[in-house]
This record gives sequence, C-alpha cells and structure tokens, in this order.
Amino acid sequence: MMIPKLALLGLAAIVLFASNATAAEFHSEGEPTTLTGAQEAGTSDEFEVDLGVIKCKTITYHGTLPKKTTTSVAVNPTYEGCTGETGGGVKTTVHIEANECSFVFWLGTVTFSFIHGTFDIQCKEGEEIEAKVTDPFGKKEVICTIKIPAQSALKGVQYYNMGSGATREITVLIASGSIKYTQNKGVGLGACADSGLTENGLYVGTAQVKGETDPGGTQTGIWIE
Repeated sequence: MMIPKLALLGLAAIVLFASNATAAEFHSEGEPTTLTGAQEAGTSDEFEVDLGVIKCKTITYHGTLPKKTTTSVAVNPTYEGCTGETGGGVKTTVHIEANECSFVFWLGTVTFSFIHGTFDIQCKEGEEIEAKVTDPFGKKEVICTIKIPAQSALKGVQYYNMGSGATREITVLIASGSIKYTQNKGVGLGACADSGLTENGLYVGTAQVKGETDPGGTQTGIWIE
C-alpha cells in the first residue's frame, strides 16, 4: 500500500519537531539568587470566575533560586489595587490575600524558541488564596469571597529569555483555564451565590522576572535553556 506524500511530509514534520525538543532548566549566574517579578508595565492580569473579572494594578512576586540550575521555581505573589467587574457590569473593590500560598513554575521542553511549562498553586495545609469582593455602594460589605485551593499541573505557560549577560531576565506568559475555585456568599446587594468547587477559572497575565545576588541586590543574569 502506498503512503500519500502529505502523510509522509506530516510524519517528517513530527519527527523534526520531536528531534528539536529538549528538556529545559532554569539557570542563574550565581547562587543563591533572589527572584523579583512584576506584571508587565501597562498591562493588567485578569482572573475570570463566574462572578466576573478581577484585575489588579500591581502584582509582585518574590522567590529564591537556591542553585544555579533547577527545573522549578517557587514565588510568592502580592496583590494591590485590585478591582472587579461583575457579569452585569457592576464595579467592585477586591482585596486578595495569598495566605502563604505560592506559585511553583515548572519547565517542559524547549522547541526552537518556544519554552513551555506548567504551574502549581501550593498552600500550607488548610490555607487557600482568598479574594474578598466588597460592594460598590460604599458600605464595604463583603458580597463574595472567592477561594482558590492548592492545585497542580495547570497548563498554558510560556517563557521567553530577554536581555544579555548580567541583565538577562525571564518573561512569563500565562493563559490558563480550568483553575479550581469556590464562591462563598457574602451579604448585601449583589451578593454571589455559594458554589461548590468550580473548574472554569481563567487566568491571563504576564510577569517579568529578574535575579539579584543575595544579599547584595546587584542584578545577576537568569535564563532558561
């Protein structure tokens, strides 16, 4: 039986793609390295749940790269200036506490210039990330509390190396769906309904991460290959 030429070309492309895929690692010029990151200037990360969309003016990340080479990195997030908009277009204020939860970023493979990966949300036992949504009418009543529990192998992460030498940084792009969360009913006008564990959370955002020598604070190059 003859194999169509298009099928042969497709098989060749798959083989070429696979042959150019290599395991990736995080690298630093020194150890330990303090990691600091922030969402890209002029952008706002978005987290969409059943209630609506949450955005924050400032999101920062802090962590440590203990060795010069590793396959994962843990960072702790801090959120400031967060607001929400319900499905009905109502503006709200949102206060987010990480509650000793961290993001752990993992590397997959490098294919040509594309670096793919996943991330986990890791929390101490009994802790969750909490987003408290307050009413837009000045009463400061919590109309809904969104809780994000620990979970793993969340897809949709891409990494890019930026800069050169000691100024090398890593840009992280996230477009991840199927994030688990619960909505817990608060009080007042516009209070959300209680929900069980829901798995339709969507997070879209960008972070620029740089390394600094510990404890000097002098920038040191970090990269992925």
